[in-house]
Amino acid sequence: MRHALVPARLLVLAAAACSAHAQVDPASLFDESATDFAPCNLPPQFDDRSTWAANLWTGGVIPYEVNANVNATNATRLRIAMNELETACNIRFIPRTTESAYLHVQSGTGNNSFVGRQGGGQIVNLVSWSWRYIICHELMHALGMWHEQQRPDRETFVTINTANIQSGYAGNFNIRSTATVVGPFDFESVMLYDDCSFSTCCAAGSTCGCEFACATIQAQPGYTQFQNSMGNRAYLSDGDKAGLAARYGSPVDDQYESNDSLAAAAPLWPSPSADLRLLDTNDYFRTTIAAPTTLSVQASASVWASSNLTISVLNAAGSQLASAVPTDPDADGIYTAAISVAVPAGTCYIRATRTQPWGGDYTLTVSPNCDAIDFNGDGLFPDTTDIDDFLTVFSGGPCSNAPNCGDIDFNNDGLYPDTSDIDALLSVFSGGGC
Repeated sequence: MRHALVPARLLVLAAAACSAHAQVDPASLFDESATDFAPCNLPPQFDDRSTWAANLWTGGVIPYEVNANVNATNATRLRIAMNELETACNIRFIPRTTESAYLHVQSGTGNNSFVGRQGGGQIVNLVSWSWRYIICHELMHALGMWHEQQRPDRETFVTINTANIQSGYAGNFNIRSTATVVGPFDFESVMLYDDCSFSTCCAAGSTCGCEFACATIQAQPGYTQFQNSMGNRAYLSDGDKAGLAARYGSPVDDQYESNDSLAAAAPLWPSPSADLRLLDTNDYFRTTIAAPTTLSVQASASVWASSNLTISVLNAAGSQLASAVPTDPDADGIYTAAISVAVPAGTCYIRATRTQPWGGDYTLTVSPNCDAIDFNGDGLFPDTTDIDDFLTVFSGGPCSNAPNCGDIDFNNDGLYPDTSDIDALLSVFSGGGC
């Protein structure tokens, strides 16, 4: 695929990459008829690798707006690509309000973007909407990444055969002498062209796999194993992700981190509802059930959760009791998963799991909303000192085990001092429900 000329400060993406290994994108948010690219057979690379301009986005916050010519499906694809980049580093793409510097994303006749923050409205053009990592490629330009073949030390790794480059496209291969280089050359990067990009030997619409003599990018001796695998458009490489984190910082999770294993499960008490962020593969929470009851769990998220998020309730041993995936039956953009399951007294766990390489924000609500009956946190319950301490705090006095005491809004209805809290405490204490 070849694209029309673009302004000098924009960089163009050659879409063709290893198409001989095409597969259907597994994410249901992308058209099943769309062609995506499977991983090429690459030797392992684990260093942080990337090539950066100086004009990064302050605080990692990138306001954006979407042109009216972008349909709803493509707007969703854009948001998923943004979420994947947010999962890799400490950035936030936020809808623009009055910010003077922002991205304006529109459907165009090619894929191109300015490099780094320009200080005003800057256009990102996209045409290859079905290819998630082409969207990521252009957004990574906007974040400040140059093409990998433009890094100052590239001659150690590749040769650019300028005689093979189509007229008007040589700028996409120019060395950026002032760029900040992170790590060694990344043959696996989504920011690297395939070896035949814009080759004069290739007919319009042709894909990678041309003869070495026709290649615009030729691997140096010692790196020839990468010659036919340049142009990855199937995943962010380890170098891409580490490079993003090196420049913008590691991704920032929520207040419950690190709770990515059963052993590190975070207590939801005393808050039965939390605003969360799933950047790890799993988030685990635990809650104490005073008596056998029906536990209700609800998770809500935006479109990132579709075909991605699963909510599960686990027993004390970590075995799954029930699970649910979020749906959006009213098409309002809010995906909700709900579980209602009988649980015994004791500890149970709630797990949030993502299966795709992007995460995002979500809200988790767990009920019944009663706090643990070990009010004074001394490890003894049922224990009348819990009732004594509760009543003392309720009437304005101190707790005997301060500061380990729970709050006096025992049933978490937002009303206190309230005798219903006392009633609820006594009911649970005697083995009843809240």
